[in-house]
Amino acid sequence: MLLPTVPRLRLRPAERPAIDTPFGPLTFATAIGDTGLPSLPDELFELPGGRTVARWVRPTARVELLLTPYDAELDPETWGPLTDCQAAVWRIDALASLGPVRFSAGLPGRLPENAEAGWDGGQALAAITVEDDRTRLTVGGHDEEAICGAADAGEVPRRWATLIDEVYDRSFSTWGVDFGHHHGLSWTLPPLAAGDHCELPVVAAWAPVADESANTWYAVMASPTVLLLHPPTICRSVLGRSRSDRTGRCSGRGLITAPARPSAISPRETLPPMSLADLSLAQWRSFDLPTARTVAEEAAQRVGGQLTAVETVEHLGGPLHRVRIERHGQEFALIPGGALTLGFDLDAWQPTPEQAADYTESVEHGFGCGPDLRAYLREVLSPRRSVTLATLLMAVQDEELTEAPGDMPAVLAARGLRLPSADEWEHACGAGADTLFRWGNDCPLDRAPYGEDSGPRHQANAFGLRIAYDTYRTELTSDVTSVHGGDGGESVCGGYGALLAWLPLATANRNPSMAEFVYDSDGSDPYEDFSTRPVLAL
Repeated sequence: MLLPTVPRLRLRPAERPAIDTPFGPLTFATAIGDTGLPSLPDELFELPGGRTVARWVRPTARVELLLTPYDAELDPETWGPLTDCQAAVWRIDALASLGPVRFSAGLPGRLPENAEAGWDGGQALAAITVEDDRTRLTVGGHDEEAICGAADAGEVPRRWATLIDEVYDRSFSTWGVDFGHHHGLSWTLPPLAAGDHCELPVVAAWAPVADESANTWYAVMASPTVLLLHPPTICRSVLGRSRSDRTGRCSGRGLITAPARPSAISPRETLPPMSLADLSLAQWRSFDLPTARTVAEEAAQRVGGQLTAVETVEHLGGPLHRVRIERHGQEFALIPGGALTLGFDLDAWQPTPEQAADYTESVEHGFGCGPDLRAYLREVLSPRRSVTLATLLMAVQDEELTEAPGDMPAVLAARGLRLPSADEWEHACGAGADTLFRWGNDCPLDRAPYGEDSGPRHQANAFGLRIAYDTYRTELTSDVTSVHGGDGGESVCGGYGALLAWLPLATANRNPSMAEFVYDSDGSDPYEDFSTRPVLAL
């Protein structure tokens, strides 16, 4: 799904999506096997910044077409200004194995009498250029070499990278780019299997033909990733000019012909897209797997990482997608945020008879705090509260400190990382669960929570983190009044009792007494006994 986190306004499809150029509309077509998709989409959405997304849905595939203004950002000291530049990103998600898939972008079959059209491609670029005595228009996109290379960016199936030999020997290839009569471009794709997706860019740039410094050819070299992440802008030099002006000027909106009714967003207003950091857990849980993969790919690209896994698990009675991204040899999980409720609701909780009895036994041996278990938990667990957190990437595995706790923020910052906040850690551990532990309210009182066993603490949590798994761990956050995920083995070594040994793994346990030890002068020396779970901001 294209730009799934960006807010949008549903429109009523009334015209074929197209880019309005000086030589007529640049229109788009898709065929799956022998069946062409209709010119009108099933759905049409307007996005901030003058963009639209058209969508066609079939039992075997979903096709989307994003049309957007595009600033090629050519060096103004070298190149003259363009009259306008518009772009498209075409995406297909295969829901089943597909026959031949063809996508085309074409100008009208009959151009003005004095217009000349010709091939204008280069390495990794498929392009045509059309000129008359006033205007030069270049339309470009990926050639076969660029399509193979796009596998590394996750824009096409990874196996397509192995088709590079067919790029240089077309005698046996069944896919590629066709230029027809140089009025457009047509792509026939390699085979697509269920779960595959493919994104292709199309860019149209035009300028006065007399201005040799206006380089329309360089302007059309863009990837889908660039176009999707590029802030939408409108060609300021052409605002207010009419669509009928054929001197190489864009329409009055600098947009496309698709919207059928007035926009709710001013065409002169450029609104920022929703940041990945604004993605809420509720939104994330509403996504299907292809949409979740698209968001995950965008997150990986943002941080310069590699998406290594997207899977769906059952959590709290519904599906939840897990994402793993590798960056510099370290694995991170996507932690969606938004408006959340954290802390433990002691008033709604009732201990089991076994838990109450075990705590009573601990008190009789001089351990615990307070006359009963509920009083003890009130001292160590964070209270129920509402928070709003940004979506982020968090390390799958905690890592030992390499410096004293007070020096770790600078150590992590040098790697582009930071400490999590206490709220971020708690949310990442519980993943929306309101139970005492991340796996539920019970714990096995017949074994201690350390060493190797098959207990629930060894299972990855709902977000795919290895977290709250060993009471000998002690994870630090940016909050110096709390530690998380263990107590350094204090409760086990001290013989506090079975339940008190497990409670340092409770999701909302802040362990204030252990935090005081860690951060005072006596606890700062053995910093290698503590750990933290680095965060990558989005």
